[in-house]
Amino acid sequence: MGQLVNFCAGTNKAILPAEKVEAILYNIIDNGIDEKVRQYTREMFEFAGTEIPFQDSSGFQIFIAESKGKIVNSEPTHPLKLDEKEINIAPWHVIEVARELNPKIITSLDYPLRPKTSEKGQEYEFIQKMDINIKWAKETAELREKYCPDTKLLVPLQAYNVEQMEIILNELSGVNYDGVALIARALDTKQLTLCLCRLYQLGIQEVHMLGVSEFFKIGLFAYMARKHFDWISFDATTWREVAQGAGFMSSYDLSVKKIGGVRIDETIKNTCPCPWCRGTTFTQIKNMPQTDQIAFLRCHNFWVIDQAAKELYNNSDSVSALERHLLGRTDKTGRVKALCYALDLFELFKDGDINDLKALLQ
Repeated sequence: MGQLVNFCAGTNKAILPAEKVEAILYNIIDNGIDEKVRQYTREMFEFAGTEIPFQDSSGFQIFIAESKGKIVNSEPTHPLKLDEKEINIAPWHVIEVARELNPKIITSLDYPLRPKTSEKGQEYEFIQKMDINIKWAKETAELREKYCPDTKLLVPLQAYNVEQMEIILNELSGVNYDGVALIARALDTKQLTLCLCRLYQLGIQEVHMLGVSEFFKIGLFAYMARKHFDWISFDATTWREVAQGAGFMSSYDLSVKKIGGVRIDETIKNTCPCPWCRGTTFTQIKNMPQTDQIAFLRCHNFWVIDQAAKELYNNSDSVSALERHLLGRTDKTGRVKALCYALDLFELFKDGDINDLKALLQ
């Protein structure tokens, strides 16, 4: 059995969602751009009792900078920088910050693909950024070996499909890295199943899922971690973003209900088992001062995501066991059946031709 780890992303010392947060994902722009910021990050780890700090290379910050029309530079002899006009970030900066903050895991620098709906648009975007992503991955790997060889390195695979993923992996042949990161927020459960199958076939046993906390995807990750991989982790800022909009995540299937600015049916009981909800009604949560309400919901939302991951993992000894568990906590029977069908196909074809699995999952 492998590990399934939920990383708390998008946090800081002031908004930690629990007294102890063992796994925190941070990025080098927001958490490492200068010594003052780095010291605040160290204090956050100490305050939260963090055991697994995970350093993201700030690909999302590059994505935002590009979408705003900023200049994207990668000059290692210039300081790490983000301002109104440009972002400057290079593999050297990834290693420089890692040497200061001592994370257990880092990702290589990556240039995110923009969302594209057409196959032609996806192919063009992939080709435009493939070379720089491969170059940055190789440079980060070389620098990691030289300056922080004990830190695990995961390579983000900026790809829209399994074929593009494999192109990148082929180009990285001979490069020393420990695992990969998938852009899970952009892939559905069928695509993720296919990608995980290919990674399993290639012997890649450590996978991080970037930017996702969707219930059925976590079910997929839980099964794969329990049965076939050494390590699967995921992260998201959903716990915080949903709370900001007065969103209450269900402890059953992580669906979101807006609790602010709506009429509360007093006959509906708050049965959430989290430490914050015990003895608290929905009306009481609704009537909290806004600052208190947001803080309450942050803590609640993070707890239910983390607890759902643990429970899904504990009930993933087989596809049928996971199916029973899922049906006991959600009424979305179609989604349950689709996920379990994909897992059954994975079990049948995991040691065979990936194209056979692909044909059945499409």
